[in-house]
Amino acid sequence: PVSLNSVEYIADEGLTLRASELNAIRREAANAHIEKRARIIPKETFEFSYPQDKKDNKHKKPLISVQIRTKEQFDGAKKADRVLVPLSLWDEIAPDERCYVLLPQVVIDEEKTEKQLSRIPKSYGVYANTPGMLSLAKKQGRKVCADWGMNIYNSVSAISLEDICDTITLSTELSLSQIAQIASKTKLMCEAVCHGYQCVMTSRACLIRGITGKCDCSEEIRIKDKT
Repeated sequence: PVSLNSVEYIADEGLTLRASELNAIRREAANAHIEKRARIIPKETFEFSYPQDKKDNKHKKPLISVQIRTKEQFDGAKKADRVLVPLSLWDEIAPDERCYVLLPQVVIDEEKTEKQLSRIPKSYGVYANTPGMLSLAKKQGRKVCADWGMNIYNSVSAISLEDICDTITLSTELSLSQIAQIASKTKLMCEAVCHGYQCVMTSRACLIRGITGKCDCSEEIRIKDKT
């Protein structure tokens, strides 16, 4: 497992070193190196106890939350209990008490986003996909919900948000049994994504500009792999 690139030894004039001794030195150095690499270095750890079931977590009637992307979809979401409206679409609809502001997954200009959000009454809650946006909504005194982009994958991450959030959307990679286990260990209302197209890649950089030199999203762009 060790490759020796060069060897240099210094001796008085007229003295030589036999090949067998040189090989012995090489083996000794290699073994010392291997032993040093194999040495286990103690790492700092923290105490951990597995979260217990919440005894007061009573079964509630399921709610239906709908995320929209167009004004027409908002008009069609009459029967939803919650409607998640993107911040960029908010001015195009007539919001009601069911509406929550859906903050973008990628925020390039946080100051601009904060100003846009501050123009919306604080009675409207917020769905956030990043810790930074959670903090922004909390700073404005709003009801805060963690969207699926927060990737809440276990009960520890769910419990860590209990003092911040009202609702958490669990990771889309969880099974039904895992969702049930996490929901039993937190007092938060838990959501699961059950229908719709799943966003599989989000990029801050414009992929089209990277190829053509300019951003032109006026028509549908597709990415195709070798298969």
